[in-house]
Amino acid sequence: MCRKRTVEKELDFTSITDVASQRPRHFALIATRRICLLEFCRLGYLYVAEAGFPAGVPLEAPAGLGGDCSAGANGPGNYFGSTTGSRISRIDANGNVTTFVDNLPSSEADGLASGVADVAFIGNTMYAILAGAGCSHGVPSIPNGVIRVNPDRSWTIIADLGAFQRTHPVANPTDPITGDFEPDGTWYGMIALRGDLYAVEPNHGELDKITTNGSITRVIV
Repeated sequence: MCRKRTVEKELDFTSITDVASQRPRHFALIATRRICLLEFCRLGYLYVAEAGFPAGVPLEAPAGLGGDCSAGANGPGNYFGSTTGSRISRIDANGNVTTFVDNLPSSEADGLASGVADVAFIGNTMYAILAGAGCSHGVPSIPNGVIRVNPDRSWTIIADLGAFQRTHPVANPTDPITGDFEPDGTWYGMIALRGDLYAVEPNHGELDKITTNGSITRVIV
């Protein structure tokens, strides 16, 4: 089994740069930049979800307009997104770092980067959750959701979490125009338990269960 651990120490993110752009890579974080979610696999590898920054010419998603493609005005601001820029890295026991899955969607608002947020294993299959995609983040062609990493390291979306949130709204969300509201959610934590996946989303305030065939049900809100 692969085990999730939380590293609770100061991490020097600025020393880890993208070779192509020489810009700091942003790792998947919980609560503060001092805590990083890491996945240890039984084969001795460590997997790290990196949000990155949007690549190329990002698409802007203005905030405060309402609707599915605009975050609330009291959030981090306008989002700029790209279909690439995020990745999952793998570190072996000798400290060698390689890119395991590349070209995942990424977005940023006021310097806050979002992309692939977490990884989990069911058996030998990796799953990951996207937090920087969706129309409201400037990535209309790829939704925030759960992906399955295929044996050739390509990936397939198995669950559209943004669509689920739109069709299953929580009872008392923040005002979608004036508040700090994210139409596509800000997913950042996911675990595997008894063959299913469980994801936490703090902006709407929900915990959802996702099966490997893409079925989504709300556990608690």
